[in-house]
Parts: sequence; structure tokens; C-alpha cells
Amino acid sequence: MNKPNIFLAVMDTVRPDHISCYGYTRKTTPNIDKIAQEGVLFENAFSVAPWSLPAHASMFTGMYPSQHEVLGRNLYLDEKVPTIAEIFSSQGYETLGICRNHWVSSQTGLHRGFKRFLSSLSPGYLERFSTGLSLDWIIFCLKTDIRSVLYN
Repeated sequence: MNKPNIFLAVMDTVRPDHISCYGYTRKTTPNIDKIAQEGVLFENAFSVAPWSLPAHASMFTGMYPSQHEVLGRNLYLDEKVPTIAEIFSSQGYETLGICRNHWVSSQTGLHRGFKRFLSSLSPGYLERFSTGLSLDWIIFCLKTDIRSVLYN
């Protein structure tokens, strides 16, 4: 049996009333609309935290901030807490993380489990990705060879 492709796109501080697939009349998000048509669209989702780091730690672990303890003074996810990327990687998935949010980085432990992880803290990141990423380009790179994201 072939494993399904799984693509998790997280947009920090985006309001759904400005995204086309959630009813916004202007076509502002054609790539997200494409994913929503072919995948799963969550219509009743809420953040467990009011700021990026604990909210992302919860998305990546499936735990509340009081459980993973990335909140307040603790800004690093304990290595004993498994991330979704670590779980997928252990099951043979190719994992790639691309992030412009400095709260999702090696400095916070949220990079763990990604075979390749590019963040705003990575050398050359801004030069490589400052023009933006298209969904079709990311999908092409993942289907052909994950190294092409870094080296082509």
C-alpha cells in the first residue's frame, strides 16, 4: 500500500475571512483554494495559545501548552516530546520544513524530525526564498527529489 502525501501548511496570524475558500469574495488565495478543493478544509479550528511558539508546539505535538510546557519562560520543546515530523520520519516519510517564522526553528526545537529544514535562521535562506514559494514548485520538488529544494 502506498503512503498518502501529507502537506501541512501553517499561516500564522491569518484571518479566515480573508481567504477565498472560507468565503472571501476576492480571489486572494488560489493555492490554498486548490488544496481545500482536493484535500480537507477545517471550518471549526481554534488556536490553543495566543502567540506563535506555544501554538505551533501544540500543532506539532498534539498537546496543550500545559502538557508540552512551551510557554512563559520555557521557549524550547523538550526532546522527550515527539513531534509530528519525527513520527512521520520514523514511518518512512520524507519530511521537509520551510518556515519564515523564527519561533519555528532549531532554537525552539520545532525543527526536530524534518529531514530538511529551512528557516529564516538558515544560511542563505532569505536569498533563496525571498521571491516566495509557489505550491506547484514545492509539490514538484517533493515528487522528484527532496534535494532539489536545496540545490537546484
